[in-house]
Amino acid sequence: MNTIKAEVIIIDDYAQNRLLLEMILDRWQPTLHITEAENALPVIDMIKSSPYNNILLLLDLQMPVMDGYAFLDAWQLEKNTVNKNVTIIIISATPMVKFKLRPQFGMQHDYLEKPVSEAELGNVINAFLNSITQA
Repeated sequence: MNTIKAEVIIIDDYAQNRLLLEMILDRWQPTLHITEAENALPVIDMIKSSPYNNILLLLDLQMPVMDGYAFLDAWQLEKNTVNKNVTIIIISATPMVKFKLRPQFGMQHDYLEKPVSEAELGNVINAFLNSITQA
């Protein structure tokens, strides 16, 4: 099995959600490096210090300390200073209709509604891996 040089950062305040996503990721691509965060506050530093150039964020929107919306605001300011390929997937129970009401984020990020099915997340993983192997 080839080792994929990529990292997935799961950002969700519920440990059960992080565990479920990690289990699905491990089934679909066991060679991905997976890290976790309970909120979005440390994530920009995690991206900057990561040894991986290709990073997939699985980002919940509603969390304490720093939520997904605040992270996306901060990321807009920081992303041009980070020389990495970062793909953001919003994973939330917030209906897509509410998310579309925030035009500064619009459709630049994919969205999966909780509960996430293994097939949906698998498709996202495959698309991410295809994008980095063809880059």
